[in-house]
Amino acid sequence: TVEYQRFKDLFSRDVYKTIHALFWELAALRDTLAEFAAMYCFSLSGVRKLSVLTNAIRKKSLVDPIALDLLAITDETRHGWLYQFSSYRNFFTHTAPLDLATGIAFTVQDVRTVNSTYEIPQIYYPLPGNIEQLTRERSKGAFYPTMSALVEAAKRRPDRSADPDALEYLHLCLNRFVELASTLVTRSPLAPAPIQLTAEDIIGEIK
Repeated sequence: TVEYQRFKDLFSRDVYKTIHALFWELAALRDTLAEFAAMYCFSLSGVRKLSVLTNAIRKKSLVDPIALDLLAITDETRHGWLYQFSSYRNFFTHTAPLDLATGIAFTVQDVRTVNSTYEIPQIYYPLPGNIEQLTRERSKGAFYPTMSALVEAAKRRPDRSADPDALEYLHLCLNRFVELASTLVTRSPLAPAPIQLTAEDIIGEIK
C-alpha cells in the first residue's frame, strides 16, 4: 500500500464541485435557521441572514440561552464552529474555489490503520487548516507574490492533523446544524411532526 500520494484523475473535479455545493447548501440552511430563530425565539423582524441576527443580538444585549449559544458558535476569538464554517464558505465563494485555495488541485491518498494492525488506503480532500490566514493574505490581491511562493505552496504536503478532510468536516457540520435545529424547534409555535406521504399525496401507483 502506498503510504501517501497526491494525484489528479477524471473524478476529482466533480468531487470538488460537490464539496462547494454542499458548503453553499449548508450556508442556505444556516441563514434559514437564523431567520427562524429571529422570528420565533427573539421576536425580531426583517432578519434573513445569520450575520444580521448576531448583530441584533449584540445590539439588544439579549441574554436568552439560545442567543448566547449563537454568539459563542459564531465567535472568531472562541473558534466557534459556525464562524469557521462561514469562513470556508465565504472564501470558496468570494475568493477562490477549494481546488485553487492553496495552489494546485490534488486528491490525496493516504492510509488508515484498522484495529492497530491493518492499513487500508483512503481518499482525502484537504481543507486548508489556516483558512483565516489565507483569507487575510488572499484579500490583498495576488495569491502568490512570487513564482517561488507558488511552488512552495504546491509542494506543501497536506496532513489530516492540521488540514481537515472536506467530506468528514462537512459531515460534522451537518450534524451540528441538526443539533442547532433541534434546539431551535423547541421554540416553534407548532409541534414538529414527521412528513407522512399517503396515496393521496402521490400521482400514480406507490411502488
